Amino acid sequence: MEGFYRMDSKKVSESCTEIAQFMLPGMANPLGSIHGGEIMKMLDNTAVVCGMRHCNGPVVTISVDNINFFVPIYSGELAVSEASVVYVGKTSMEIEIQMYVENIVMATRKLALIAYFSIVAIDSDFKPFEVPRLELSNETEEKKFAAAEKRLKQRKTRLLNESK
Repeated sequence: MEGFYRMDSKKVSESCTEIAQFMLPGMANPLGSIHGGEIMKMLDNTAVVCGMRHCNGPVVTISVDNINFFVPIYSGELAVSEASVVYVGKTSMEIEIQMYVENIVMATRKLALIAYFSIVAIDSDFKPFEVPRLELSNETEEKKFAAAEKRLKQRKTRLLNESK
């Protein structure tokens, strides 16, 4: 894996990523709420940056799990996505993204959604490469890691059953 820097491990805090974007009228449906595809694009960009920060190399998204919307996001609002690595395998990572919606005029901020992206580190030949282990620093990080392991097992079981 020539050209990519690899550490033995990294703390969750070393790759945390926040991206904010105003939601514009061209991103909205006729009711003024933002199209899901626009939100997905922002989530994917946030997950990729977070993953690249963890592994110091390129990554690709391999699956998206459990995008749960709590409130709609409207044109004119600020969407803020906050991502962190919650699980690391040999070449893959799970990224948790919490997206908030801010109404700057009203000075309000609400949790809009939570999503989980699975990504894989790839080299210039599109081959997976080993990523740094994840250093868990507190009980919250340990709980998120355990929950991600459970989602991974469920995903593998689901894929196995679907292939039959």
